[in-house]
Amino acid sequence: MQYISIFSTIVALAFAVAVFNRFRQRGGLHLLFWTIGLVFYGLGTLTEVSMLFTFSPLALKVWYISGAMMTAAWLGQGTVWLLFRKPGFARVSTYILAALSLLAVFLVACGADHDEIPEHILASGGCLVIVGAARVAAIVAHRGTPGNSGCLFTDGGLKFYV
Repeated sequence: MQYISIFSTIVALAFAVAVFNRFRQRGGLHLLFWTIGLVFYGLGTLTEVSMLFTFSPLALKVWYISGAMMTAAWLGQGTVWLLFRKPGFARVSTYILAALSLLAVFLVACGADHDEIPEHILASGGCLVIVGAARVAAIVAHRGTPGNSGCLFTDGGLKFYV
């Protein structure tokens, strides 16, 4: 099944080039934002391909940022530009998305690597490294689960135990 990542990367990047060429010919910011989303998807699958050969914390962070976080957001932003006829909302939401994207990159880049996690946490069955709203949901779920030995949460380098 490893060939799926390779095939996905090729198709995503080819499709991104096709959508970008259409943007250059016809205009329309929705096409530009769809191109950005497709490039993020292609980058995410490309990091999966690289992790077929060796594990890398940097590749995992790039996958998390590009494949898991940015792809849907930027594809959705393209749809906002396509469907909303008032450009004011689309423009403001683009600025907000850009700012949140930069914040997400910063928070994930500052997150703990495997080497930074205390050994007793790893020995207890694992560690959870998350940011933002997912962190809040995990804290609530963790407190409701009896017998949990403690997890490490990180939000931009700030590490604490639950």
